[in-house]
Amino acid sequence: MKRTVLLGLMFCCGVIAQAEPLKVYGYDLDFRLQPNGDGHYHAFIQALQARGVEIDLTVVSLVRGLRNMEEDPTACNFPATINAVIRSYPQFSNIPLVTGDPVDAISLRVLTRQEDPLVTDLQQLSGRRVALWNGLDPSAFLGDVDAVVEQTPNESVRVRMLDARRLDVIIGFVPDVLLVAEALNLPTPHYAEELALYRDEGASIVCRVTPENEQALMHFNEVLAEMKRSGELRDILGPFADIVD
Repeated sequence: MKRTVLLGLMFCCGVIAQAEPLKVYGYDLDFRLQPNGDGHYHAFIQALQARGVEIDLTVVSLVRGLRNMEEDPTACNFPATINAVIRSYPQFSNIPLVTGDPVDAISLRVLTRQEDPLVTDLQQLSGRRVALWNGLDPSAFLGDVDAVVEQTPNESVRVRMLDARRLDVIIGFVPDVLLVAEALNLPTPHYAEELALYRDEGASIVCRVTPENEQALMHFNEVLAEMKRSGELRDILGPFADIVD
């Protein structure tokens, strides 16, 4: 009887109640989600909170976010996909994960300067100076390609180093690299459409599986759908974002 009453309260009037806040470790992304509260994704989280989605957000580095979710069985990461989490941090291959509905599509691309040839095959990176996120295993992304890998902290550093010819290639997220180049008033790097390490994956909140997290993500999905219908999500994320319907 008590369970029936609880379920009725949870799903009454088209609103899904949330038992616990989502404990989210957000990735520190230039111009998208930053510790000082700036960025499109931070504005998105704030809009969710204003609509009653309880989120306890801490912005950390990509690798720290992954480690925190590994160590904390109630934690989540954002923006992420289950595939990207497992590819970046193989320890999660045997840990149950759950994700919310997709927010916008992201790709991990191999980018070069506008005046340089496009990279269409990873084997073309052999012997070249390639930038990758700090803490990530190059072999997980480049396989056995004999590249000279520079571990770098963020897209701003990578874009600047590429423009200064300290790098030949950067591996970075799109649209993030495009946003950074525009903000820094630097030429926009380009990439071959046919080559992607992740392609158009719907980024969202990815969590360790708990009943509370699953319930909270149902609430998240409901509010996200309304933000898409109203156009609010597009207004928040801007023209570079590829909103997932």
